[in-house]
Amino acid sequence: AMDMFRGECLFPAMDTPGDTSCGARPSLDAGQLAFRVNRMFEEQRRRPEDNNLAFWRNYAQAFFTENPRFRYATRVGDERNVWCTELPHGVLPRAFKTLYDSGVKTQMIL
Repeated sequence: AMDMFRGECLFPAMDTPGDTSCGARPSLDAGQLAFRVNRMFEEQRRRPEDNNLAFWRNYAQAFFTENPRFRYATRVGDERNVWCTELPHGVLPRAFKTLYDSGVKTQMIL
């Protein structure tokens, strides 16, 4: 299913090196951004039962460029204790796999 996303620029501000069609486009309006983020989550919901690393490698390649700024925040304990970090492209597949292996059912973007 992810093959249908190859070659598309899901986030113009994060264009693929060598792909001039992405960076040249105007920024997305709220509706376009919501649609594309929804496509990312739909693909996550289609992950295989074994949650294999190959799936997450393909996912990261399909939806992220080599230099994304993926910021991750999670609550640890109560609502006031939030842990934040930026994840580079190379660790995204393992991070997503570990996240879902730990029992996470879905994610939210804020």
